[in-house]
Amino acid sequence: FRPSDVLLSSEEDVVRSLDVVLYFPEASSQQLLARQKTLTLYEGESAMGVLMEALQAGPEEDGVLPLLPDGFRVLTVRLAEDGVEGLAAFQSWGPDLVLLDVMLPADLELLPEGESAQLRMFRGIVRSLCSLDEVTSVQVLVDGEMRTSFGAVDISQPLRP
Repeated sequence: FRPSDVLLSSEEDVVRSLDVVLYFPEASSQQLLARQKTLTLYEGESAMGVLMEALQAGPEEDGVLPLLPDGFRVLTVRLAEDGVEGLAAFQSWGPDLVLLDVMLPADLELLPEGESAQLRMFRGIVRSLCSLDEVTSVQVLVDGEMRTSFGAVDISQPLRP
């Protein structure tokens, strides 16, 4: 080996554990249940992205349903910056507000049927993401744009748990 062939990094740079709370509907009551999970975060991955992948993968136990319908994918998740167009208006919410910009596809056919199912899905996403220390609210964008609603859900303001 030459020195340029070997990547020297500590185990802490490559992998760390991330304790989160994921929310999934109970099969019988449809109420959201909190499930503790430890996720593995590799170098270069974001905590929000790994959490959303876990939600998309679904629950690991019987009697609990997936939160997200088949085919539904979150396009991007990122912490909103001051310069994000349209989000500066929410600075009046206070300095502790940390917005998470979640971009969804515009295809409404991917949403679950019914207003209560759609509201439950968004509540589960927001509660799960807000289990991360750095996230206090979630602003949903559709194809990168601010909208007033997505299906039956009002997304004109940041969503809080």
